[in-house]
Amino acid sequence: MFRKCLLVLVLLGLLGGSGAGVQAANLNFILQDVTFEDASSASGFFQFVGPWNVAVEKGKGFSAFDYTPENSRILPVQDATVLTWYVASNDGDRGLRLVFQKPPGGVPEPGDTLPLIVADSTPASNSVSWEVHHDDGDSRLITDGFILVSDAPVPEMSTFVWLGLGLLLASAWSRRRALRVQRI
Repeated sequence: MFRKCLLVLVLLGLLGGSGAGVQAANLNFILQDVTFEDASSASGFFQFVGPWNVAVEKGKGFSAFDYTPENSRILPVQDATVLTWYVASNDGDRGLRLVFQKPPGGVPEPGDTLPLIVADSTPASNSVSWEVHHDDGDSRLITDGFILVSDAPVPEMSTFVWLGLGLLLASAWSRRRALRVQRI
């Protein structure tokens, strides 16, 4: 039993490493002061490869909707000059596209404030932030807002390794103590 636990801990440590390469993907991107052209708003947060919860208010031809992993999916968008996050409802009826400036270093870090790329009256395009109804083609532009970058509360794999090692040592100490009591 001891050998199996030790093997699992070693494998977790090797697979997890320090997590430095994954840290940017685990950042929270928090919507701040996001407003649509019809004066409704959006709020919430997302991670590029993780959970999201973005709520949009009812407005010009749009019902209120909460984009969550249970009812929507992230669609990959790659762009060399801006950061884009696109989420679509699972039924394909609506989608939300957030386009924002990359920070000076190119990689977002906690504390960064990234302005959304918005338009005043331009039709929705891939270069600005908007929400769309795919079935009837209605869209509403985002006219204001920014993204605040913060640390995500995702523990690194090494945290689990240390926790497992502590539990393993506590178990061994308890077993040793039980054997001592039996000898007496």
